[in-house]
Amino acid sequence: MRLTLVVALLALALALPGILRLETDNSPEVFFDADAPAMATYRELSQEFGSDRRVRLTLVGEGVEPGELSAALDRLASVGRQVPGVRVIDPRRLGWSSELERRAKGTPPVLAVATGLVARNGGGVSLAFELPHHPSTARRQALESLLRGVDRSGSGSGNLVVHWSGLPVLDRALDRSSQEIVRVFFPWLVVSATVLLGLALRRRREVVAALLYVGFCLGVTLGTMGWLGVRLNLVVAVLPPVLFSIALATAVHLLVRFRLRRSEGMAVDEAARRALAEKRWAILWAGLTTLVGFGSLAEAGTGPVRTLGLSSAAGIALLTIAALTLLPALLRFAPGSTQARPAAAFDRRLGWLGARLATFAVARRRLVITLMLLLGLAAAAGWWRLEVESNALTYLPPEHPVRRSMTTVQELGLGGAAVELLVGETPCEARARFDRAVGLARLEAFGREVEGIPGVATLLGPVELARAGSDSLRKLTPGLVSSAAVGLPSLELGLAALERIPAGAELRASHLSADGCRARLTALVDFEGVAGFDRLVAAVGRAADEQLGDSGLAITGEYPLLLATQRRLLAVFGRSAVVSSAAIVLLFLLLTRSPLRTLVALLPNLWPVVVVIGLMGWCGWPLDIATVMVAAVILGLAVDDTVHSLAAIGRARRRGLGQNEAIVTVLRRAAPAYTLTSVLLAAGFGVCLLSDFAPTVRFGGLAALAMGFVWVGALVLLPALLAESRGPGR
Repeated sequence: MRLTLVVALLALALALPGILRLETDNSPEVFFDADAPAMATYRELSQEFGSDRRVRLTLVGEGVEPGELSAALDRLASVGRQVPGVRVIDPRRLGWSSELERRAKGTPPVLAVATGLVARNGGGVSLAFELPHHPSTARRQALESLLRGVDRSGSGSGNLVVHWSGLPVLDRALDRSSQEIVRVFFPWLVVSATVLLGLALRRRREVVAALLYVGFCLGVTLGTMGWLGVRLNLVVAVLPPVLFSIALATAVHLLVRFRLRRSEGMAVDEAARRALAEKRWAILWAGLTTLVGFGSLAEAGTGPVRTLGLSSAAGIALLTIAALTLLPALLRFAPGSTQARPAAAFDRRLGWLGARLATFAVARRRLVITLMLLLGLAAAAGWWRLEVESNALTYLPPEHPVRRSMTTVQELGLGGAAVELLVGETPCEARARFDRAVGLARLEAFGREVEGIPGVATLLGPVELARAGSDSLRKLTPGLVSSAAVGLPSLELGLAALERIPAGAELRASHLSADGCRARLTALVDFEGVAGFDRLVAAVGRAADEQLGDSGLAITGEYPLLLATQRRLLAVFGRSAVVSSAAIVLLFLLLTRSPLRTLVALLPNLWPVVVVIGLMGWCGWPLDIATVMVAAVILGLAVDDTVHSLAAIGRARRRGLGQNEAIVTVLRRAAPAYTLTSVLLAAGFGVCLLSDFAPTVRFGGLAALAMGFVWVGALVLLPALLAESRGPGR
C-alpha cells in the first residue's frame, strides 16, 4: 500500500505542472471536421479569394460634431494598422465620406453599403479589420491588441458609441464564458461538495481520503491534458465538473461501506479490505459502463467532441483503477482516529429512511410502478415541445456587451455574420465567365433574389464591384456612361475600371477569380440558429436554380461551418446516449443473466432521463451544446447506484436471504451513500445556476434536478421493480 501511495504521488507531481499549460480556444476551426467535404470547399475559398475572418467596429451616435466622426475613424484605423497581420478596410477608401453623409447628398456609395461598412440610412459607420488566417493563436493575439488599442484611443467617448461585431468577437466572449466553468464554478463545486461531505461524514479520515483521491484523479487527468496540448472549449470545459462528480460518487460508495465495517468493530486495515472486497466488482463494472458511454464520443469527427470522449474515457479509467488501489491505501494511512466507532447518526437516519422507502416500494410495488409510469409518460409528452438552440449569440445574457453590440449592428441593417456563396467552376467556357456581360447579368438576377431573402442585410459580389466601377467611370468621363445607363455594357466596363477605386483591385481579387470562371458573393446575414439558416440555404438554393442554372453553387464560410458543427454536436451526443444505454444493457445481462431482469434493472436508469428531458420541454429549456450532455451524465451517474444495488442484492441472496428481504437490507445499508452522493452532486451542479452563461445555467440546473430523480429511482423505483409479490419477507 505504501508503494501505491508513492507511485500516485510521483504521477501527480509529474502531471500537475501541465495544468498551467491548459488554454481555452473556441475559434470556429476548432469545431470543424477537418475531413468533411465542406472543409475542402472552405479551404478553396481561403486559397482562391482570401480570408473571411473579419471583425467590424461600428460607430453610432446622435449629434456628432463636424469632424468628430472622421477624427475617430482616423484614430481607429491607426490602431488597426499598428497590429501585425491585420488589414484595415476603411469605408473612405470605398468612396464614402462623412461630409457626404452629414449633408445627406444622396445614398451611400455602393461598396460602402455592400461591404456592410455603412448603413443604408447612414445611421452607423464601420471599420473592418481582417485578422490573420493562420494560426489561431496569432488571430487571438491580434484581436486582443485591437480591443486594447481601441480602449486606449478613447474612441467611444463624446457622442460616439463603439460596437464590435463578427465571429471572432463572439468567439472571445464564448472563450471567457467557458473559462468561467473551470475557473469560477468548478472551484465552487469543489468547495460546496467538500463542506457537505465534512458535515455529513464528520470523520476526518474519510473526508481526507475522499478529497485526496478525487484530487489525484483530477490532477493527473487535467495535467496530462495540458502536457498533451489539449485546449478547453465550450464542450471540453464540462469535463472537470463531470469527472469530479463521478469520482466523488465512486469514493462515497466505498467510504460508506468502510464506515459500516468500522462501526461493526473492525480495525482500519480490515475494514478497508472488507469494503474493497464487497465493492470491487460493482466499482469495476460501473466504471466500465460509464467509460464506454462517455468514450463513445471519441468516434465523432468533431474535434472537441472527440477530445471530450478520449479525455473522459481516460479520466474514468484512471478513477476506477485508483478507487481499487489508491483509495483503500488512503483510508489506511489518512489521519484520523483508529478506534472503531458505532454508526453515526447520519448513517442510522439515512439507513432507516432507505429501509422505509424500500419496504414501502416492495409492499406497494404496483402503486409505485403505476405512479412512476404515469409521471414518466406525462414528462415524455414534453419531448414534443423540445426546441434546439444553436444561435451562439443567445448563449450570452441580453445585457452582455457583446450581445448588445452585435444586436445593435444587426438592427442597423449591417448583418452579424458572413455567408460565402461560391459560384462557377474552373475551367469554364467564355460565355460562362462572370467578368462578361452575360455572366454579370446572371449574377445580378441571382443577387436580387438573395438580397430579398429575410435575414440577409446586404450582398457583395462582382455585380456590386462593377456598379462601383461604373460610378467611378461616370464621374471621370460623364459622356461615356450616362447616369441612367447602368446596363450590361456599363457593368462590364465598370468591372474593368475598378482600379480607379483605391481598394477596387483588392476587392476584385477577393470576389472574382483571375480567369473570371468563379465568383464569390458575400452575404451579410443576421445571426440565427440551425433552423433559420436552413431556411436561408433553401431560399438561396431556389434562387440559384432559377438564375444560375448549372453554374454550380457552394455555400461556405465560418458561420455556416459553425452551425453545421452544432448540428453534428446534437446528433453525436444523442448517439452517445444510445451507446451508453447499449453498454448498460450488456452489463446488466452479465450481472442478472436474464433479459427480463435486465429490462427491469434498465428502467430506473432511463426513467430519470425521460423525466428530466421531458421537463426541459415543458419548461421551455432548449437543447444546446451543454444540455445535450445531460442524458449521458444522468445515465453515467444513475447506473452507478443500480450496479451497486444489484451486486449487493446478489450477495445477500447467496447468503440465504429472500428477494424482498435482500432488497430492504441492501438499501438500508446503501441509502447513506445514495443520499450523500445525490446531495453532493446536486449542490455541486447547482452552483452553475449562478452563471450568466445560458448553457452553463441549463446544464447545471438540469443535472442538479436529475440527481433527485436518480435518488428516487435507486431507492423507490428499483426495489419496486425487483420485488417479488410476496411482501417484504422471504
